[in-house]
Amino acid sequence: MWLLFAISIFIIIFILVKRKEHQEEQERQARDSCSNEPTQPQGKKMQIHSVVTDVVHPEHPSTHQEDIASSSTEQEKSILDESKSEISLDHSQTEMSVFSNHLSLLKLEFELCHEWRLFNSNAAFFWHQDKPLVTVLCLSHFVKGEAKSQNYKEYQFHTESWSWQGDSPKGAASEVKKKLRETFPEQTKK
Repeated sequence: MWLLFAISIFIIIFILVKRKEHQEEQERQARDSCSNEPTQPQGKKMQIHSVVTDVVHPEHPSTHQEDIASSSTEQEKSILDESKSEISLDHSQTEMSVFSNHLSLLKLEFELCHEWRLFNSNAAFFWHQDKPLVTVLCLSHFVKGEAKSQNYKEYQFHTESWSWQGDSPKGAASEVKKKLRETFPEQTKK
């Protein structure tokens, strides 16, 4: 009986070890395949533009070379501008989806919600009727009106004491307080 028990334990351990080895092998293969591919995110594939021109032999080779140099730099600049605009569109779409996810979760949790724009980003207030605590959802760091963080964070503001409960959004606390005064004018009169 003990022999049967020991054999069954051995089989279970053997299966678990083989499963672990298989998982490690899959992870190693995934890492190897990722390292062989370019290190660009899946959504941000770079577009490659090729330009084919006819060869012309001008009488004045120096001016022709200058024309070619200026046209190629203009083309490079336009390609860079296009790629920057594509990246900024991708960035704003990701920012919007992250904000939307936070927003939908907090809307389920709170009775009231007020969305607004904080500098160049989305923000929202959440609160319950007749409760002084307001949850603020916004980016976590700003410098002179520019977002320096891509992380949305929740902050707590107490409307009776008119103060932050814990951390406040860096570089935007006074701007958020202005919006709170507009949203809760009855609290500022107390």
